Amino acid sequence: ALPIYDGDVLYQIHFDLDDDQIADEVIEARFGQNAAGDWGVQFSGVPGASEDLVGPVGQTLAQGGVQALGGQFDDPFFFDLQGFQDTLSTGTLSFDGTRDFVAVKNTSAIVIEFDASELAGTSFAAWGTTGRR
Repeated sequence: ALPIYDGDVLYQIHFDLDDDQIADEVIEARFGQNAAGDWGVQFSGVPGASEDLVGPVGQTLAQGGVQALGGQFDDPFFFDLQGFQDTLSTGTLSFDGTRDFVAVKNTSAIVIEFDASELAGTSFAAWGTTGRR
């Protein structure tokens, strides 16, 4: 099944640059569909980018030294659930490196890379929020 995103959700990453617990910079990410039903993602306010980064989900979008991508990806974590359960029930280590319970299970991610020097200040606090229209 094709992934479905919610075009009504706004994802934000806030940066406090002067330790007053108020965001001085905000990066926004939003998903949406075109007329053909294809999903895309838009990143706004990325430090170092002169304009929004817009493109298909799952594709790296680049501008200068800035890169961003959003979408669903194969989970990078490895876990042998059957081996874990067998180990618990028998007390004998039963892990098998060929069994990966989380293989081909999707993880949603928003990834943004930029030079931290683009943020005015020598240190910063960061936090994320989501909101619905």
